[in-house]
Amino acid sequence: MKKVLLVVLSVFLLSGVGFAQQTIKIGGIFDLTGATGDVGAPYAEAARNYINYVNKYGGVNGKKIELIDVDYAYKIPQAVASYKEMVSKGVIAILGWGTGDTEAMAPMIAQDKIPYISASYSEHLVFEKTPYNFVAGTTYSDQARLALQWIKDNWKDKSRAPRVALIYNDSGFGRSPIQDAEDFAKNGEPEVEPLYKNALDEHLPPFGLVQERHLPDGLVLVVHGGFDGLGCVALRRDPVEVENDPAYRLR
Repeated sequence: MKKVLLVVLSVFLLSGVGFAQQTIKIGGIFDLTGATGDVGAPYAEAARNYINYVNKYGGVNGKKIELIDVDYAYKIPQAVASYKEMVSKGVIAILGWGTGDTEAMAPMIAQDKIPYISASYSEHLVFEKTPYNFVAGTTYSDQARLALQWIKDNWKDKSRAPRVALIYNDSGFGRSPIQDAEDFAKNGEPEVEPLYKNALDEHLPPFGLVQERHLPDGLVLVVHGGFDGLGCVALRRDPVEVENDPAYRLR
C-alpha cells in the first residue's frame, strides 16, 4: 500500500493537481470501533505512522501530507457520508477499508476521479469501470483460486476429485470470492460445497460444521472466516486434528 500511495500522490502532483495547496490532503476512512476494528485499528495506526514518516523526511515533492481521517465503524452509510465530506474538503486521494463500502462507493469514486486505495481486495474493483480504485494486493478471488489449485495439485487419489467445503462470513468481503471459487471448480476438480456462517462478530468454528455435513475428505477452504485476521486457510486430513497445525494453513 505504501508504494501505491506514493505513486498515486506523485502522479497527481506532477499533473498539476494540488500545486495550489500548501499541503497534500488525503482522506482516511477507517474502522476503529466496528466489526473489523480489531484489525482496522492497527491498519489505521500504520497509515498514520507512515504518513508521519514521509512528512518527517520532506513529504512528497516538498509538500507535507495532511491526513483527514474518520472512524466509520464498518457502516456503509457512514462511509458514504464521510467520503462526500472528504471530497468537499478537497482531498486528492482516500485510504479506505471495507469491501461492502468500497464497492458501494465505486461509481462515485469513478465519477469524482478520486484515487481510492482500500484494504478490500475484491475482484469487483479491478475492472475498467473502476479505474480509480487501486487494489494493493492479491484479490480475494485469486487467493481462493490459488488455494483450490493447491488442493488439486496435492490431491493423491487420482480416481476422483477432492471435495472441498467453502466456509465464509456472510458479509461483503466474505461473499466476494465465493462465486469465482465455484466457477473455478466447475470442471469438478475440486468439487466445491459452499457453507457459511451468518454472524459478523463471532470467530468461526468450522470444523464441527464440516463434520456434521460428513465431508469425507476433510478439506476446508476458510474464506475470510471471521474478523480475527484469518484469511484463506486450507486444511487437510482430519479437521479436528489439524485445527491448530500451522503446516496446513495457506495465507
